[in-house]
Amino acid sequence: MLTTADKNWIKTNFATKDDLSNYATRAELFKEIGEFRLEMKESLNEIKNTLDYVVGEIKENRQERDVISHRVYRDHTPRLEDHEKRIVKIESYPRIISSTV
Repeated sequence: MLTTADKNWIKTNFATKDDLSNYATRAELFKEIGEFRLEMKESLNEIKNTLDYVVGEIKENRQERDVISHRVYRDHTPRLEDHEKRIVKIESYPRIISSTV
């Protein structure tokens, strides 16, 4: 048989029906989980859209950089070839050695 001390110990260490009414039910938990999943899905979609935009900008910048570098290369190549010819011509002249050394 339980004594009064045993009953008091049980009341203080175990939850009563009143205590359990303060906690969420299984249905409430599933509802909260469903709402959380929906919020996460919306957030994930926003992140994906932002990443798509950023990746698009990166690709566009890369293409623009390639076009510009090709244009610069095309514009400077004739000058560089001309400079190379001039340098070879200058280097082919005989050196004049000064006798005042």
